[in-house]
Amino acid sequence: MALVGAQQVGRGQVGREQVGQEQLDRWLAAAAADRDEGAFEQLVRRHTAALYAGALRTTGSEQTAQDVVQDAWLSAWLHLPGFRGQSQVRTWLVRITTTKALNAVRRPDRTVPLEAAPDPAAASTEQEAERRERAAAVRGAVAALPARQREAVVLRDLEGLSYEQVAVALDCSVSSVKSALFRGRQSLAAALAPHRPGASDELPDHVMRSTAPRARSAAAAAAMEQAAAPGVAREHP
Repeated sequence: MALVGAQQVGRGQVGREQVGQEQLDRWLAAAAADRDEGAFEQLVRRHTAALYAGALRTTGSEQTAQDVVQDAWLSAWLHLPGFRGQSQVRTWLVRITTTKALNAVRRPDRTVPLEAAPDPAAASTEQEAERRERAAAVRGAVAALPARQREAVVLRDLEGLSYEQVAVALDCSVSSVKSALFRGRQSLAAALAPHRPGASDELPDHVMRSTAPRARSAAAAAAMEQAAAPGVAREHP
């Protein structure tokens, strides 16, 4: 009983701290919306590390991630007066950064900066080269998803937001989020099938578990179809 009580107290303390952090964020955001540069600088210090980590996961480039975060903060400063507090400040910032990171990945003229170029020493091993290839495949597959599916997958599966937070960020219902996630994960499974099993290392475990049955079924169906018609050449997309 004492242990249960201690656990409940611990969870309560964490909850109060989270509420306190969000209240502080809201106060800083309101002050920054009134053009308090000191408050904005505090928001930047509190959230830049997390935003950069998310941008780096999405873009795979340190320089691009830095540019994305800088652009996201500029956008946040410009749009803070219109922020109505319908979502958490962190959720709002993550969505801005995620959108800009995905746009950077999709940009047709995007080049890999020198800082993101493969390290010759690290890339000398076949394992490291394969890992880089898998990571690039995942980023490309995510970037190729339709906009709503892409945003839902990134916010939920890569940024770790709750269904409710994603729904607020995307201004839609939780059921719509779950539907977009389902379709997005299925599309990822199909796109990453040629890279399995290694591609699973680049996405959260629950994503690959949720998509694995369909991928196996599709592979089995293709094998049965080919066996039923031997000698017939088939094209694969």
